[in-house]
Amino acid sequence: MVSQEENRSLSLCPLLEEIKSTLFNMNVNSVAGLDGLTVKSFQHSWHIIFEEVHSAIMDFFNDSPIPKFFSSTYIALIPKSNEFEAVSGLVFNKDKGCFVISKNVPPNRILDIKNFTGFSQATLPLKYLGIPLFKGRKKTFLFDGLLSTVHNRLASWDSKFLSFSGRLVLIKSVHASIPVYNFQVLFPTKTVVLRIDRIFNKFFWRGSSVNSKIHWSSWNKWCGTLQEGDLGCKSMTDLASAFSFKLCYNLRANVSLWANFMRSKYCGDLHPSNCLYSKGHYKVWHCLCQIKWKLKSCLAWGLGEGNIFLWQDRWINGLSLEALLNTNSRSMVRVNFFYSANGWDLDKLSSIIPDSIIQMIANISLNRNAKDALLCTFTKDGLFRTKDAWHVFRNKKESSKPFKMMWHKSIPTTVSILNLRILKEFIPTDELLRKRGLLFSSGWVAGRVGVLPEALVPDISF
Repeated sequence: MVSQEENRSLSLCPLLEEIKSTLFNMNVNSVAGLDGLTVKSFQHSWHIIFEEVHSAIMDFFNDSPIPKFFSSTYIALIPKSNEFEAVSGLVFNKDKGCFVISKNVPPNRILDIKNFTGFSQATLPLKYLGIPLFKGRKKTFLFDGLLSTVHNRLASWDSKFLSFSGRLVLIKSVHASIPVYNFQVLFPTKTVVLRIDRIFNKFFWRGSSVNSKIHWSSWNKWCGTLQEGDLGCKSMTDLASAFSFKLCYNLRANVSLWANFMRSKYCGDLHPSNCLYSKGHYKVWHCLCQIKWKLKSCLAWGLGEGNIFLWQDRWINGLSLEALLNTNSRSMVRVNFFYSANGWDLDKLSSIIPDSIIQMIANISLNRNAKDALLCTFTKDGLFRTKDAWHVFRNKKESSKPFKMMWHKSIPTTVSILNLRILKEFIPTDELLRKRGLLFSSGWVAGRVGVLPEALVPDISF
């Protein structure tokens, strides 16, 4: 007998014709995998391989275990250099069926490791280093690569070519966009976002990793709108939260294959607010369970066909029945259960809902030919935008008219930043330098910018 969970999995499995249609609509020059075979080769041999392709896709949707060699990782030891230490290469070895990652180590240690492990070319499987072969390492390497990319991109610029204005433009338009793609599907740790913020902060104040200059403020304290006296940048923590919000919104809207899959796998017929995270669940689901309570008050439904939850969803003037009655229900009843041929079935409603709320419901007009619309309460038009979600999570500051005037389009950005630094006391006057423990005049400092010993320049970023 087929279980309910197996029925849900089977309902998600695509038909053979759907798989074929997807394949033949793909770019023929794109490469589907590490073997280098193009989509055109799959299309050309479809009459031979279609059964195997269909079988593999069915296995995926039926939660078959992924073979370990799909994510097996080996580390190739190479002599250590003075360059920024990071993952420096990722190559697929067809003979061994594994990924090879080159990692810098001291030259005198390579021979010792060779002798100890018996690997003649000092290529070690991760299990020899005490690292699990399959569980939980892919995300770590992705963030290592992200940090390496951000660091190297910023380190390649020199301060003598860039003013504060130029550095700000680079950070906002180029470098801050590097993590955005990753944050849409991965949820960085606090350590990762802090390291990225520090890289941005060091670049803004120093312009180059070579120079030694005072960090007058942490990057997080500079993030906010121009009207609030900040630089108009977004902290990585707030940006990651905004993208988590986006995923949670997509889950609730349930208009994509991903949302359909996640709700079928973790919710079944229950409302997402009644579903919890358990050990072993997908990490994305863990993040969604953490953020859904913040999202709850920010969403409301525009009623259409009525295929939304009667008790849990917010469809009565932006409120839910649970909120109006101060209850907590696990009911799976949908709103359209109380539709009648002419509108609302008020007799049905009166059997479970007080008259005062029935009157509120009776005033809601019905358009059963339209889809139910998920609306964001923090935007004027109800549409979701990540830049608007950012304001939901961040710590807002009081806006000021002088700050707004300071960034007028007729004023050069360099001048605006200078004015802002003066107002915030982020300039090397004698008094401010003494407050930071530097006992020499600002004139002496101005003549030696970029050449102060590291020990004499306090790094006050945090």
